[in-house]
Amino acid sequence: MKTEGFKKKKKRDAPELIRARERASGGFPEKPPVSFDINLNGRNESVWGAGAADSEKLIVVSGETACEYRLSDLGTIRLQRGVGVVSAESEKDGTDIELFRSDMRDFSSFESAVAGLEALRSGKEVPEKKAGRCPKCGRPYPKGSTVCTHCVDKKKLLRRMAGFAKGDSRLLVGAGLLLLLGSGIGVLTPRLQSFLVDGFLQPVAGGARGWVADAAGWLGLSEGTFAGLLAVVAAMAFFGLLNAGVNSARHLITAKASANIIVRIRGVLFGKVQSLSLAGVTKRSPGELITRLSGDTEQLRRFLINILPTLLQQSVMLVAILIILLSTDWKLTAFVILPVPFLVLLFYSVNRLTHRIYHREWQLDSDANNMLHDVFSGIREVKVFGTEDREYERFDVCAKRIAETSKKNELIWNAVIPFSSFLLYAGEFLVIYFVG
Repeated sequence: MKTEGFKKKKKRDAPELIRARERASGGFPEKPPVSFDINLNGRNESVWGAGAADSEKLIVVSGETACEYRLSDLGTIRLQRGVGVVSAESEKDGTDIELFRSDMRDFSSFESAVAGLEALRSGKEVPEKKAGRCPKCGRPYPKGSTVCTHCVDKKKLLRRMAGFAKGDSRLLVGAGLLLLLGSGIGVLTPRLQSFLVDGFLQPVAGGARGWVADAAGWLGLSEGTFAGLLAVVAAMAFFGLLNAGVNSARHLITAKASANIIVRIRGVLFGKVQSLSLAGVTKRSPGELITRLSGDTEQLRRFLINILPTLLQQSVMLVAILIILLSTDWKLTAFVILPVPFLVLLFYSVNRLTHRIYHREWQLDSDANNMLHDVFSGIREVKVFGTEDREYERFDVCAKRIAETSKKNELIWNAVIPFSSFLLYAGEFLVIYFVG
């Protein structure tokens, strides 16, 4: 099996697939109530195929081969899950037969097809396919989910998240206090640098101004003296070391608290999976469940350790800096924040794109985990039937898809971030141009 074959499988409008659909549905006087696509034959070879059925018969086209079954001659039609494949099976004349098969990408469509075939065989009404869309906004649900991320109650999610953090409330309060302390030091350091330049390195007429200069005068440190210079340098070194220690302690506390929170979340998720019914478990592939339990929780841990503390610290510093700027000169503040609306507009415009492409990477990672689970759980069958080369090619295709998607994601992200950094510092250029 070649890699190119798998790439073509994503093209639902391929001429070969269209011809297979026409052959399958052409044997019915009206549009058949059940139709589906397949991509494997009984020997696990890649094919273009399709199937269709009404209340009397089932027609399956697999490559150049077409099979027709009378539904009245078949027993219960059931969905069978194999090593990396899914198939529909039944009984005919007391013998088990396989009706059609495909790889795990078609599991959901096969589930609907088998339910429809069994309803036709039993003389019942074919169940309608679930819309898979949010009834409130009409957006499609994410793959493997029945929750709309746009309409979900965000406050409720935050309350649930806060519930997981109750056991580490003291650690989180301590991390918050250290964050405020680090933010204060971050605001103080530039003021010390300004006092160092204006009071000692390049003294300005009338002396340095600001509350740092007032504090230095209160302490008896005269501008332009060696003792004053030494005191300012020592203060900068002290606050630099203090800031490093504060940030280190905050990271350690945050890491400990987030690890405890993730353990609780993983325990709840595992318990939820264990409590699912058999139908609920079969609706989700093992790869998806593995990605939820390991990959998603790992991303949440990284968010709690790296992104959230930085976001909070930068927010505190932003408020403090705006207050200082406004107290200094409101015109200067206007120049500084002038590029901010353009920056917000840029990120708002690329938000949907980045969400879509990174969600695609998540799906591919889930598919790879699913394939590995099927292969490892059925490694004996792989060895017995000698399909190592085929499984290697399948994994190679999955790995290449993840690599290509990840490369595209990083290219887009790294094209946006430098431009946004330029916009962020554009206010500084305006200040230099007009103020000097």
